[in-house]
Amino acid sequence: MRVLGVRDDHDVYAAYVAETLALDGIRVSVEEANEPLGARIPGPNSRRSVILVVGDDDDRQGTLGVNGVDRTIPIAAWRWRLS
Repeated sequence: MRVLGVRDDHDVYAAYVAETLALDGIRVSVEEANEPLGARIPGPNSRRSVILVVGDDDDRQGTLGVNGVDRTIPIAAWRWRLS
C-alpha cells in the first residue's frame, strides 16, 4: 500500500497516515510528491497495489482517498476495513 500526497505540502499528512496504518501492522510506504501525481500512479499494465491519495480536504478532515474504492473515507474507517 502506498500513500501519495497530491502536492509536496501534503507529504507530512501522508506520513501521518502511513504511520497510523503501520501501527496496525499494515505494510505501507509514502511516496513523496517530487513529481506530478499522475506520474506517480502506475499505469494499467503495472502490478496493482492499493494507492491512498491525500490532499487539502483530507488533511483538514482526517480522511484519505482510496484509488478505485472510495473518493473520501475517514482514516479510522479504512483501518476498520483492513482489520
